[in-house]
Amino acid sequence: MDSQKIENLLNLSLNATEEEREKSETLNVGYNVAERTWEVIVKYHGNISRLADDLIQVEELIAGYAIIKLPQSLIPSLAEIEEIEYIEKPKRLFTEMMEAISVSCFLPVTAREPYLTGQGVLVAVIDSGIDYMHRDFRNADGSSRILYLWDQTLGREFTKEEIDTALEAETMQEAYRIVPS
Repeated sequence: MDSQKIENLLNLSLNATEEEREKSETLNVGYNVAERTWEVIVKYHGNISRLADDLIQVEELIAGYAIIKLPQSLIPSLAEIEEIEYIEKPKRLFTEMMEAISVSCFLPVTAREPYLTGQGVLVAVIDSGIDYMHRDFRNADGSSRILYLWDQTLGREFTKEEIDTALEAETMQEAYRIVPS
């Protein structure tokens, strides 16, 4: 089923066997094995809500895009509909943290001797804000990994002790009264 409206990766996935898709991190994304359905992203014009029925679910997004869930056997018919301009499968996304680790070559230097851990390294981050309550900025005991937080809009520096006190607060409102950043 090689339609010009269907992206190459989706065509490849549709032409692959289920066993081949299961072995791939890419080909099976968007396919529900139990229901034997696909979630695909479509670019369309006009009114596609009329496609929705017992077999097809349509979730309209914005700017002429929608997510359609349908049985694999109906994808060729979907490509034949005039309002459908393009069909693609969803892509597996990786967190920004994993991407940052990968591009900074941390994995190669941490997987062999001498094992580099980053322990004892201080990092300064200049940004428009930080969620000091986020688990990435907390130690295993719940205390903050942040030593100092400078809030430019308040013209004030908050210390680790102040942040830890805020983290121990019983409510978010109380925490933000202590460190309103």
